[in-house]
Amino acid sequence: VCLDSDPEKVATDASEMLDSYPGQQQALFLLVSAIKTMGAEEAARELLGWMAQEHPRLASIHFELGLLTAQLGMTGEAIEHLSRAVDQEPNHPIAWRALGNQLAQSGDRPGATKAYARHMKLSLRELKLLEDATAGGVEDFAKAEQILREGIAVNPTDVTTIRMLGDMLLRNGRLKEA
Repeated sequence: VCLDSDPEKVATDASEMLDSYPGQQQALFLLVSAIKTMGAEEAARELLGWMAQEHPRLASIHFELGLLTAQLGMTGEAIEHLSRAVDQEPNHPIAWRALGNQLAQSGDRPGATKAYARHMKLSLRELKLLEDATAGGVEDFAKAEQILREGIAVNPTDVTTIRMLGDMLLRNGRLKEA
């Protein structure tokens, strides 16, 4: 089922997955995307708010809610949820970058600088891990592939990560997937 052709079906399927696996990142992303495609951002915010109350310790929910509230111009609420996301998952570089953006927008330059620095440190560490893994043996390719796919799940428009995954798959002889 395609998000553009049947967003209601995508939302229903993602909701069913989240009933079984609360906070599952891909399902959460699909649900929010489907609801937004239907033009119901406020409904998505309410749903994510409810989920955040039900599962306050799931960073993925706070991350998605932080991104959505940022998109809606609710900077204070976005900072609150993105801060919770990085508190619960301190090695989430995309959450740190999003938090830095919101802190900068709110005028908190020292806070934004710290968040951006954390984002850069984590991003460089991940890049080094990927370089090491893709230079290694077959078992390292599996590790690198998992890291890349997780990165794409968090940020599906990250062209650099998508390209790295494609290059790695090509080098590993997996032409169709690449």
